[in-house]
Amino acid sequence: MRHSILVAASTATLALSLAGCHTSPSTADQSNSPATNPCFLLTSAQVGAALGVSVGAGVESGVNAPSCNWQSADGSATAVLNYPEDTSQVCTITPALQGDTAIKLVHVSGLGTAACYTELGTIQAMLDVSKGSKAFSIGAGLANGSQQQSEAAEKALALEVLAQI
Repeated sequence: MRHSILVAASTATLALSLAGCHTSPSTADQSNSPATNPCFLLTSAQVGAALGVSVGAGVESGVNAPSCNWQSADGSATAVLNYPEDTSQVCTITPALQGDTAIKLVHVSGLGTAACYTELGTIQAMLDVSKGSKAFSIGAGLANGSQQQSEAAEKALALEVLAQI
């Protein structure tokens, strides 16, 4: 009898403790939504299809400027999505880089409200896109690919992101 009372008391205490630890859905879901975690905007399958190689799961990084990074197993292909971004920065070159003649903006039609590749010579480009009050940037790197292949991958991924925001 005493054992039954102790078990009942322990069970009641545990239930009350767990009830006090309940987290509201709005708090628990914040890090698992596209609004706060850019990894929820693209799947590994979408990124892999755009890059032409299988990639692992996206890895979230950044606090004030959240990003998600995907990488192939051998490191030869990568993609990064920065979201959200400041819409006023889309299709602009930061003042610190405005004198660098190797950097140029290339406007892209058919993507959101505004879209531009920020190109650094012929070795690197980043695609910035805005859609209304939302903006993001996406980059793709292919160790054995051309800048045109990277830009095509970025555009394909941007279309996927635009469908989600």
